[in-house]
Amino acid sequence: MALLQARPGGPRRWHLSSYFWPKLASEGPKSVRRWARRASVSVPELELMVIPMNVAQGTHWAVAAVAPGAGEVAYLDSLGMKPPEGLAERLREWYQDASGQAEPGLAPGRAAGAPRWGLLRAAVARQRNSWDCGPMACAFAERLAAGVPPAEAGGAVSGDERLVGVSRCAIAVALLRGWA
Repeated sequence: MALLQARPGGPRRWHLSSYFWPKLASEGPKSVRRWARRASVSVPELELMVIPMNVAQGTHWAVAAVAPGAGEVAYLDSLGMKPPEGLAERLREWYQDASGQAEPGLAPGRAAGAPRWGLLRAAVARQRNSWDCGPMACAFAERLAAGVPPAEAGGAVSGDERLVGVSRCAIAVALLRGWA
């Protein structure tokens, strides 16, 4: 994710670490309030957030893609599992807290007239075995970094084992060379 974040150009995006979601889910928006400042990210200007997620009791990787301005969250999961409970609502609470949109007197994270964030229906390639979720999640994140809309990024990847093997090699080369 750090290599994708360092990629020049593209929308105002933020590729977070896999530690973001568990901390937000278990401890709330205040627990990750400083993350954007430390990453030098202007939350109100974000067009896209890409969040890798270790789900299913730590045995499976998926990606959440958030378009904050539209209030849309795409959950890209190569096994087709349901998103974590309260995913869109928790991310909305964080966004409002981090961008300073909450108003006094309202419930935490609620801004006056703020729409509820919703989950997009996204086409997602399915893996054909039980071990390709990591490379597929990385491929979803790469497509998002390349500007593919969240609703389409999951369908722009193949679940064919041979092609996922090529993706594994490309990921290894990128990590060794330090570029995405």
